[in-house]
Amino acid sequence: MNCPYCNKEMEKGYISDNRRYKMLWLPEGTGFFLRTEKNIKKHNGMIISKSHLLEWDNPVAYACRICKKVIIEYED
Repeated sequence: MNCPYCNKEMEKGYISDNRRYKMLWLPEGTGFFLRTEKNIKKHNGMIISKSHLLEWDNPVAYACRICKKVIIEYED
């Protein structure tokens, strides 16, 4: 998927959470085992929020590191 802002290729990943960081973006294939900020960054993940914003089941999300945008796919 290309970023609608800069038209560069976006990275496929997932929105997840853990007890400390309430909303994370993790690249596809990293799994949902990351618990520390060091490990999240080591695996190219991003901390999006430190508070719960939504309750959901790890939707697919594409991240543009250039524009700092995350696009989330959802189902009705």
